[in-house]
Amino acid sequence: MIDEKALVEFVEPYYKEKDIMHNMWHIELVKKQMDKILSVSHYEVDYKSLLLAMYFHGFIYKEEQKIRAWLDEQNYDEEQIKKIVQIAWESQRSEVPETIPLCEEMNAYTNKFFRELIDDIFLD
Repeated sequence: MIDEKALVEFVEPYYKEKDIMHNMWHIELVKKQMDKILSVSHYEVDYKSLLLAMYFHGFIYKEEQKIRAWLDEQNYDEEQIKKIVQIAWESQRSEVPETIPLCEEMNAYTNKFFRELIDDIFLD
């Protein structure tokens, strides 16, 4: 089980100095969208790993070793840590996702969702 209080305490300092589009508010929005996509889809995902990677995606490129150390302190085994770090890295634009099943379908759904959302906001 994820200790969300400890998780937020760990990640929050890394998002404190980021711009408004990449702070903790952004993380909460991404989490809500991730949960919404998963609730209306048929994906079988490792939610815990996906959630942790989502929290780490904004600073994995600078602080991978600190993330690994924190996960180790939280008693995640090496295989879990490797998976979480891989997912976080794959969220970076230059990486090709491999760990999320049906990634192309999920991306198509997400793109459609955001196009509709933008149309609703700007065309209404």
